[in-house]
Amino acid sequence: MATTSSSPRIVCFGEEPSPKSPPRTLNDGRYLPRLIDRSALDDDAGMKRTLLSLAAAVAIAVPTVALACKGKDNVVKLSVPEAKDLRDKKAATFVDANGLETRNKQGVIPGAILLTSYAEFDAKELGVEKSEKLLFYCANTQCGASHMAAKRAMEQGYMNVGVLTDGIKGWKDAGLPTQKVSTPSKAAS
Repeated sequence: MATTSSSPRIVCFGEEPSPKSPPRTLNDGRYLPRLIDRSALDDDAGMKRTLLSLAAAVAIAVPTVALACKGKDNVVKLSVPEAKDLRDKKAATFVDANGLETRNKQGVIPGAILLTSYAEFDAKELGVEKSEKLLFYCANTQCGASHMAAKRAMEQGYMNVGVLTDGIKGWKDAGLPTQKVSTPSKAAS
């Protein structure tokens, strides 16, 4: 006799439930413990214990659900050597998602498109066909601007999108070329 799991199916953000994929469960098919004993709610101490138990259960369950959702954004994460190879072959357009301060301090990868805003840029700024490979980068591994910009590009129809995870810092640390940002000269008043 076949048994079925009664655990709830996890549906990740942006994911449509599919009858073809096996359901993901919070506890790999094992029973979840009963979180609230209703008799414990009769006194203040019992209420506090119950609330603390519930808070602990949520603190454990939320990261578990997040880990069950693999990266659905289809953004390819590339190392510096992989990015260099793409640049050498002229197989990708590099896109700088850094702000002006980082660009002035670190420079930019030669030929990169400089976004006005990693979060609010228009597709016209990219100036390439939607089928072209785009490689976004920002400051370093701690910076999330390149990931956000790549996601925005995908939302605008670009599907061949990658991120240089080490950013401009990793590029420079590898001894690869950068260039200074040219700033427009101020007009005389």
